[in-house]
Amino acid sequence: MNKLFYILTAAILFFGCYDKEKLEPSIIENDFAVEDSSDPIDHYRYEIYSKYNTKIMFEYDTIFYRWSTKFYQKGLKYTEQKDRKALEEGVNFLKDNFISKYSEEMKKILPPYILLSESIEFTNSYSGKTSHWITSYGISHICLGEVRLGLKDLKTEDPETFRELVVSLHTRFFRRYLLQNEIITIPDEFYSYSKIYYGEWYLGAPNGMRPDIGFLKLNSWGDAPSESSDVLSYLTTIMDSTDEELTELLESYPMVRKKYNVLFKYFKSEYNFDLKVLLKE
Repeated sequence: MNKLFYILTAAILFFGCYDKEKLEPSIIENDFAVEDSSDPIDHYRYEIYSKYNTKIMFEYDTIFYRWSTKFYQKGLKYTEQKDRKALEEGVNFLKDNFISKYSEEMKKILPPYILLSESIEFTNSYSGKTSHWITSYGISHICLGEVRLGLKDLKTEDPETFRELVVSLHTRFFRRYLLQNEIITIPDEFYSYSKIYYGEWYLGAPNGMRPDIGFLKLNSWGDAPSESSDVLSYLTTIMDSTDEELTELLESYPMVRKKYNVLFKYFKSEYNFDLKVLLKE
């Protein structure tokens, strides 16, 4: 059986019988093996795989990453980074700004695969327009783009771009992997506070806020967000806020405070994870 068969089988399994657990990687184990060595990068990759069954990958087939959680993305292209020093910076970025932020319980629900790439491009099949992404996702992975020499200095040299990359990576993990695949289940209490407003048209400015009724971001038309977008807006607000800014927001809007408290208690009780770890420094 060739590699194409293995990947297609993985996709079928994921679509047909996915039940909130990681895709069983054994069917493609031999194609993307993780070996231990004295090299710090390889050892860290092996450690993450051994503990959490998550593979940090530098090399991958096109068909492997083009399967998304809904459809095959033909226009998606990851350019592999071949420079070993750049890859070392990428792994350290991943380690310091993503994996290390999570509790042991959260690490156990990391995606089966985390890909590193030099660049990510998506070409729209209708318009032919190509856009550049800094992170991406697929049926069982998330991908960190912009893995290049100098990544280790990004935090000090370009704090805004650094924060954008960090927030995007965490967002892919929460929205496209945990929420979309229903790996986590947000308590109904969170949605109950704004329940009467879901589905309502024009509640304010496009992409604006209505914290008085518990919405931290409306959709692009100014309508109420979907339930999943509502949850994500709280997570991204935390990541985009300092401790002082978050405290001020929660003290100013009782509805926001109630919904935030539900999320905070949920992640703390279920995964021993403090959401404030994601706060902007």
